[in-house]
Amino acid sequence: MRGALRGWTKKQTVHVVTKIVTDHQVVQTAESITMSIMVQPLQPEKVNRKPEEQRSWKWFSIVTYSSDPALKVDDLIEVNSIRYRVQSVQPWSEAGYRRYEATEDYTGLSPIYALAYDGNEETSGTIPDTIEYQEGATPTVLANPFAKTGYTFLHWNTAANGSGTTYNPGDIITIGTDDVTLYAIWEAVP
Repeated sequence: MRGALRGWTKKQTVHVVTKIVTDHQVVQTAESITMSIMVQPLQPEKVNRKPEEQRSWKWFSIVTYSSDPALKVDDLIEVNSIRYRVQSVQPWSEAGYRRYEATEDYTGLSPIYALAYDGNEETSGTIPDTIEYQEGATPTVLANPFAKTGYTFLHWNTAANGSGTTYNPGDIITIGTDDVTLYAIWEAVP
């Protein structure tokens, strides 16, 4: 059985959207993950055992390697431009695999945009991970992790020269319809 599954699963990039509740607010984050995955229609007899209102849904069995990131109930995944919502994590007797039951998702997925931070010629510090959010999300602007010799950090700005929109750490930024990069704005120390 293990060899058969290994031949059926196919390594591909999957877009995974996960709901996270932060400060009583639901935010959906997304990431693209390369994983081995197989998506097949669920067997009719299994669909017939579902509650009456769920029998008309398009059900699928999704199999991944155990070493791939685990999916959770209610995660949205996009495989080959088709969106699925994970409905359940199934027990699996074959070592090395995870199996999920999912439905094709028609609710739509708001576009995803990246929020990145740039040290703007920093001399030290680590760039925070770029995080992707759905349009309309309202993440909190991060504290400055950078330093620049001979300069003091003033704020973040959407333009490297400071001519864009200014944000301070802790401010709320609303994700619009484009990727956003926040640049550290520096002032020379006298």
